[in-house]
Amino acid sequence: MIAIQIEISNFRSFCPTPVRVRLEPVTAIVGENNVGKSNVLMALDLFRNFKKSKIRKKDFHNNDDKREIVIKVTFGNLTPNERKLFRRHLSPDNTLAVTQTIKVFGGEGTEEAGEAKPEEEGQEAELDVVEEKTASLVRSGIEWLDEPPTTKAAVEKLWKGELKVGNMDFKAWTKLPATPAPTKEVLAAKVIDFWDEQWDTLPKQVEASGTKPLGWPNKFASSAESVGEFIRFG
Repeated sequence: MIAIQIEISNFRSFCPTPVRVRLEPVTAIVGENNVGKSNVLMALDLFRNFKKSKIRKKDFHNNDDKREIVIKVTFGNLTPNERKLFRRHLSPDNTLAVTQTIKVFGGEGTEEAGEAKPEEEGQEAELDVVEEKTASLVRSGIEWLDEPPTTKAAVEKLWKGELKVGNMDFKAWTKLPATPAPTKEVLAAKVIDFWDEQWDTLPKQVEASGTKPLGWPNKFASSAESVGEFIRFG
């Protein structure tokens, strides 16, 4: 998969109103000095390689760290395996949109959101920030099908019961033996296969956000290698 669009808001020169930049295999960013060319590249780097130490108050538009930084990257050109892996997160056009939100943490013991850690001599104060990446998610309303159990005991308990999806017997569909229960890895893989094969017949409802992409960060990061090449003209 490759990044085909980035949408940025409240990051450096980008105001709270989202700005979209279309990305191609080779993208040239042209403009006068101080219009935000480098900030597009910095946003992509922040999306892929987030570290708290990278964030300073000046990274928030007009130093307004009460607003969240939002960086949304849309990926296209997914391989068949990627479409299968992320199918529950894809848009109808088979693109995958992942939204990164960065905000100043205002938890207990902090006088107010935006309070910075003490500055070291010669350095700008580091903010206490939290980061989350989310994507839309299709759910069936069947708990084990939406979120397969992740412990051995939970899988064994689930496998002892009847696993029906409509008129279909999921256990029979897997062709796995009745005993012993499958491992959590085998069960998770079968669930992905079931979603892929039965997509058109399964009940579906879409969550707008709040769910990490399947396999994040390992599976997603290994797939999202290419963001194209960039040429910046100052």
